[in-house]
Amino acid sequence: MSLVTIRTADGLDAVLDEDHWRTHITNRHPQMLPYQDLVIETLKNPEGVYRGRRDRNTRIYTRSYSKILVGERLIEKTNLRIFVREENGFVATAYFAVAELRGLGERIWPS
Repeated sequence: MSLVTIRTADGLDAVLDEDHWRTHITNRHPQMLPYQDLVIETLKNPEGVYRGRRDRNTRIYTRSYSKILVGERLIEKTNLRIFVREENGFVATAYFAVAELRGLGERIWPS
C-alpha cells in the first residue's frame, strides 16, 4: 500500500491511498484511471473548496478542465470534483462532472 500526501491550497494534508485509488475510485469511475496527476493538481491548486452539503465533514475540491479524453470521447469542458474527509484528509473519491457547481454546499475557500 502506497500513500501520497498532498498539502492542499487551504492547508489540509490530503492522503491519496494507492489501493483505494485502484479498488474504489477508478473501479467506480474508470475514466479517472489516467488522471491521478489532475487529482493532485486540483488538490494543490483548486478553483474552489466547498463544505459538503450531505456530509459537512467532507471538503470538495473543484477545478475546471478543457478537452479531457474520457474513453474515446473528448469532453470540451468538465469539472473535477475530489471529496476529502476533513478529520483524516482521506481522499474518498474523485470524478469528472459536467454539471455546474450548484448543490455542492458552502464555498469555504477562497473566502
